[in-house]
Amino acid sequence: MKRSKNKTLSTLSTIIAGLIVVSSANYGGKIIAYMNGGFKYGYRLFLPAVFLAISFLVIQEMNIRMAKVTGKSFADLIREWYGVKPASFAMIMVLISSILLTVSSFGVSLIGSELIGINKYIAIPIISIFIWFMVIKRYYEGAQNIFFLLSIIFIIYIISVIDVNDSSKVMIDSLQSIDIWQNDYIYCFLSIIGASIPTYMLFHLQSYLAQEDLNLKEYREQKIGIYIGILIMSLIALLIIVVGIKIFQGGGEIAINDKNLGAILIKTFGKYARYIFGIGILSFSIISLALTPLSTTLAICDAFALENGFEKSYKEAPPFYIIFTFIIVISGIFVLLNKNSLIDLVILTQVLASIVVPVILIYMIIITNNSEIMGKEVNKPIQNIIVWFTAISIVIFFIALIIYKIMAMF
Repeated sequence: MKRSKNKTLSTLSTIIAGLIVVSSANYGGKIIAYMNGGFKYGYRLFLPAVFLAISFLVIQEMNIRMAKVTGKSFADLIREWYGVKPASFAMIMVLISSILLTVSSFGVSLIGSELIGINKYIAIPIISIFIWFMVIKRYYEGAQNIFFLLSIIFIIYIISVIDVNDSSKVMIDSLQSIDIWQNDYIYCFLSIIGASIPTYMLFHLQSYLAQEDLNLKEYREQKIGIYIGILIMSLIALLIIVVGIKIFQGGGEIAINDKNLGAILIKTFGKYARYIFGIGILSFSIISLALTPLSTTLAICDAFALENGFEKSYKEAPPFYIIFTFIIVISGIFVLLNKNSLIDLVILTQVLASIVVPVILIYMIIITNNSEIMGKEVNKPIQNIIVWFTAISIVIFFIALIIYKIMAMF
């Protein structure tokens, strides 16, 4: 980004750039996960949401620090310091996670499309072609800004329809009855983990900052923008929990699904709600549909020193185009063939994606504690505690979920 002559505008533009980059992680699947969680568990999801916000803040600070100290992408560092095999394993994990989250984003885009009256067999091909050309033809940054603005309108609407005073008593009551060892609660929690700490974002952010070649002052400004973005993401998550509660109150005993969501939204929030929610989650999902496969493809190219096709033609960088297209096509076809509830599909893919998170966090912890790489900028003890606790908690919850599923078979 070119620096403006006006220092105030220059600082503001750098902050906004960082804000947009990290806010892109607040994709449609996260909205569905938190809305579903709010519908089922109310404010009992608040504490996990706050913990994930703190954890994500610490993780992204580590990301920024790695970029500032090394000037290299996360994938580059894994390959250069730990070899091709660890880098290959990390990239396989990220590719799996990326496909799962792209399936999730396609599912959300269909939910949004159906809310505004567009058939899925029309929506998926149009969205896929639009995403492909947006990235390949390098319209990505401008389109991302447009959809970011649409998402802001969506957030403003959510704020306007929520009655905080009406919800405060329910929040206090529900906080007194948290049982984290229920099968369904663990499933819900893993879903929001998979949505709240997307592994592709860890590679995307560091690669973005490393390519920007910022000076120390600009890094501080970007950090402010990224922290603001994380706070906005966290606020949206809490608000969406309230939306889920409101939907439960509006729908009574009816279970939420993609078939009755529009009717319940209208009943709860008014006649225009289905269209505003539809456009909002569609905007979020399109941002992530571009960002997820793009970030993953760039990370794989970095890890194996392949040509980055973002500035090159197909002949110059065929692996980039093949990997990017593969993720889009395979995910789109899978969603088109899906006959089950789209909301269930979105939740399931995010649960599966959550198990990749501790794998990538361990790579990050090892690198940020290596004094040969980081010098004096190694992690502080509190940062290690928070990130290790996050990684270990995910593994424990996933093992507990598997045990519950096995016990249910007998």
